[in-house]
Amino acid sequence: MTPRVTQITEPPPGPTPPPTAEPVLPPRPNLGPEPWLDSSEGNGWGLVFLGLILLVALASGLWMRWRRNRRRAQLPESERGQNRPPAFPSPIDHRIRRAERLRDALITAFGPNWSAKTTEEIAADPALLTRLGPERSARVVAILADADRAKFAGSSSDERSEAPPEADDRELADLISTLTSPSTGPGR
Repeated sequence: MTPRVTQITEPPPGPTPPPTAEPVLPPRPNLGPEPWLDSSEGNGWGLVFLGLILLVALASGLWMRWRRNRRRAQLPESERGQNRPPAFPSPIDHRIRRAERLRDALITAFGPNWSAKTTEEIAADPALLTRLGPERSARVVAILADADRAKFAGSSSDERSEAPPEADDRELADLISTLTSPSTGPGR
């Protein structure tokens, strides 16, 4: 197959004919733009579809609730509320909360890099000893270690005998105020 070569011809020599006054018409009649859809025709199906979606969502929600209640009713009475948190926090929860408050005070006092330190790293850091002194820094480490044992030992009973919670809270408040105060020497 050989490619076809088209030859460009030049217009014939001589004067060009004058343009005709006749308008140029398209090959077929122009019918104009497409008509708009009537707004009352399309909204009906959209509302029906939306209603069906809402009905399916409501039915599935009611069905899931019915199944959950049925399973709960099949459990013995002693096992029904086991996933709920206890109404009163245990001594272990109290120790963990105290340590969290103390860690927040350490982060405030020494900077955000202290949030990643373990209890052993905190105990070995000389900045804590410089800021609080030997007795208070030992007490801070003891509170943090006690909370670590409570978190990771898995025991549910409070095995140690300690001062009443009010005395612990006063001591914790004293440690936190010492950490957040602008003084830099040991003690106050």
